[in-house]
Amino acid sequence: SNPDNKEKREIRLEVEGLEGSPGSFKLFLSLDDTLRYMTFKISADDPGKGILYHATGFGQGLKFDLEGRGELSDLNGKLHVSGKDIGTVSSDINVRYLEDVHIRLSGDYLPEGAPWIEKYSAGPDMRADFRVDAGINRNREIHLDYLQVKSGENEAMFKGEINLSYLDSEGNFNISINDPLFLSNVLKGYTLNRLSANGSIKGRLYSPDIDLSLNAKGPGNEKFSISEINGDAFVRFPGRSRD
Repeated sequence: SNPDNKEKREIRLEVEGLEGSPGSFKLFLSLDDTLRYMTFKISADDPGKGILYHATGFGQGLKFDLEGRGELSDLNGKLHVSGKDIGTVSSDINVRYLEDVHIRLSGDYLPEGAPWIEKYSAGPDMRADFRVDAGINRNREIHLDYLQVKSGENEAMFKGEINLSYLDSEGNFNISINDPLFLSNVLKGYTLNRLSANGSIKGRLYSPDIDLSLNAKGPGNEKFSISEINGDAFVRFPGRSRD
């Protein structure tokens, strides 16, 4: 930990929006005299089409807060992002830097106000918990050791690698949806009690080959009933290979 009596070096930056571009951006950074222990806080507020919107192209009622502390090789912090029509994300963050950068996220997503809630009848009390454990090396390769998103009885998991230099991806996934109301709204006219899929992806990041196995359980719709369906599928998107 950092002794309080050590000399500190501080950086402060504040940007306020002008008329027609409301909002604010604030940065605070403090380093001890060894330049190894850091305290930081970054916040941004855009009430709607303000400075964030003009700088990035998005930011409708967006609020962003990131703060933390620790040695440069092991930082811990908290992230909070909320915005109109997107909901709220809150997460604990751990960033470790030795030879590679390793990031861990653990938090929740509350989609209150997101337009797809009514579309899929997800309900205003829906909450999704997520965990991410990933690293990136000097070759711009992301190793996603663990990605999990869980909401009630629904769960999605992924483990794999992404090469940012070649925009290639490879990994395994598992998806399990056990919400009949959500499934009926997604499938438009069909009702299932359960839908699960597991498999692998490999190839271009935005158009990989997908090899998967599916399992679905009834009841179906007014014309026919479904007891259980099992199947395998291979999906290939058109696109150029890396070669």
